[in-house]
Amino acid sequence: MKKSLLLSSFVLIGACVVNVQGQNARPLLPNKAVPILRTLPMNDSNFPSSTATPKPITHKGNSVLASTLVGYTCYELQSNSAAPRNIINYADGTLSFAWTIDDACASGNANRGSGYNHWNGSALVVPGGATIRVETTRTGFSQIAVLPSGVETIFAHNGVPYDFKQSKNTGKGSNTWTGITAGATTILANQGVNQGLWGRIATGGSDGNSIHLLAGYFDGVANGITTPTAYSRSLDGGASWFDQSVMLPGYDSTRTYNGSGEAYAIDAEGATVAIVYGGLDADVILWKSTDNGATFTRTSVDSYAFEPSIDSTGTATDTAQTNDGAVTVVLGSTGTTHVAYSTGLVIVGGFFPTEAGLIYWNDVAKAKVNIPVTLADIDAVANGGNGTNAWEVGQYTSNINPSGASTPPSARYGNRSFLTIPSIAVDGNNVFILFSLVSDGDSTVDGQSFRDLWIVASADGGTTFGKIQNITCTQGEEEFFSSLAKKVDANLHFLYDLDTEPGTNIQNGDPIAASEMRYGKVDKTLVLAGTASCGAQSVYEHNNNVFSIANSYPNPATGLTFFDITMKQNASVTLQIVNSLGQQVYSSSENLSAGRRTLSVDAGNFSNGLYFYTIKSGDAVATGKMTVSK
Repeated sequence: MKKSLLLSSFVLIGACVVNVQGQNARPLLPNKAVPILRTLPMNDSNFPSSTATPKPITHKGNSVLASTLVGYTCYELQSNSAAPRNIINYADGTLSFAWTIDDACASGNANRGSGYNHWNGSALVVPGGATIRVETTRTGFSQIAVLPSGVETIFAHNGVPYDFKQSKNTGKGSNTWTGITAGATTILANQGVNQGLWGRIATGGSDGNSIHLLAGYFDGVANGITTPTAYSRSLDGGASWFDQSVMLPGYDSTRTYNGSGEAYAIDAEGATVAIVYGGLDADVILWKSTDNGATFTRTSVDSYAFEPSIDSTGTATDTAQTNDGAVTVVLGSTGTTHVAYSTGLVIVGGFFPTEAGLIYWNDVAKAKVNIPVTLADIDAVANGGNGTNAWEVGQYTSNINPSGASTPPSARYGNRSFLTIPSIAVDGNNVFILFSLVSDGDSTVDGQSFRDLWIVASADGGTTFGKIQNITCTQGEEEFFSSLAKKVDANLHFLYDLDTEPGTNIQNGDPIAASEMRYGKVDKTLVLAGTASCGAQSVYEHNNNVFSIANSYPNPATGLTFFDITMKQNASVTLQIVNSLGQQVYSSSENLSAGRRTLSVDAGNFSNGLYFYTIKSGDAVATGKMTVSK
């Protein structure tokens, strides 16, 4: 997936200039609906398990983004629709991460499995980033949760005939794993051949030993639904399964014809379990249990006008808003269920991938809140935009080739919208939603726009939301497949995939190469204040064997801006700053002795906009970004 890219290049080949008016930026290109792809490449069908010896990935150099590298993967399709929970934030300041890894970078991804790393408060258990899977056989689409006594469990589905490999360590931070075939799902009685796959898990129950699992199917029919989604439950940490492949109440062909791969999310707190289901041509439905999954109550969150199928009930001129399958759910401390999802726009036989809408809902108010996604915010210089009063998007950003071919260029993720893969967390009355959004004016030379990670917050329980904020703002880098930790402390913590080209090698025909799994955090106070733009922080900021630095401050800058640098040895240090066009605006070099030092730059003469700085000493390099706003 790696192609060389000059960070100073902003050539948008055949760019689409999308002017967005009104409250929500929903870029509709007239008569540009594209077919809904029902059979996307996923590298799972009829692929046997592999016991090949894992081969470590070759490490890449430091990324532009100021975040912590926790691992690598050559399998970049971390989810087909909804964001997984791939990060656990513990109360003691430690964190655990899991993701789908492939450590061979070979065609077929035979060494696919689960990557794992842990931050113990001062260092990573696998310094420099994990490169080897925890299992000995091929698995994928990994999810992590915690069981009693701090034991962590990872679920990842097996090869044909699927079901799941459950791996457990001896406690958080342990990289010694034992694995079993979970036996959590069954073959569906009607036309079924395989067991479930694409799991989502949550743990709960009075003793913390209950595992709640959602799984999709490649085949089979249940309640009149082809390839449905099913629920399974274990009460003893996965040793046995009390419920297997159960259809939730009201989940039938009255409202649903086909299941959607990973268009579902789950959370649990004690005896309360919340499940949300969606899809491009489906309702958004909440199932909630207060008796640890024994019974569920069904609630309609958002009704799709042409359910169960626009193709059978609509006309060629009908357009209808729906969701793009990227749903997310979290339970608050009082038991309130908080739901968010990205919107989709469909027409008979197709949909508009340029849609950019975000909706929030909870089961107390039971009202949909359309979160403002405006042109002014997307195009704002403070958010990494270019300030031209237009949302400039490369022409191939909305393209995908059904066969996974490499030409023409394509950068679309399945049937997702331009704004997609939200991930939600709550902290008292504060609601936070992380999501990915196509960048303004930042494209590859062949017309594929990059995506950044954005966040939005509510301080009144979701009644109103502030402005959306770009917290990565990187040029020439793709941030996607983000997962927001459920627990919020002074910061919001997240894991994401970082790459140098949009799309994936699975669905977009890009060359197979390692991308980075990165951890970032952002101050929740800044997010609530609406001032977190371009401000994602790492767990130890920029760090190398010569120096470590924190991000520049103040940021945004109006005059003097400072860089705190801790020198580990005496060395010559160069500071260079370039603008968004790659033009150098500042350069200095000085000899610094070991210890804490501060570099200062007068940005008062800089034009308003986004800047990138590089601090270099020999082969040690740290790069970040700063905004000037006077």
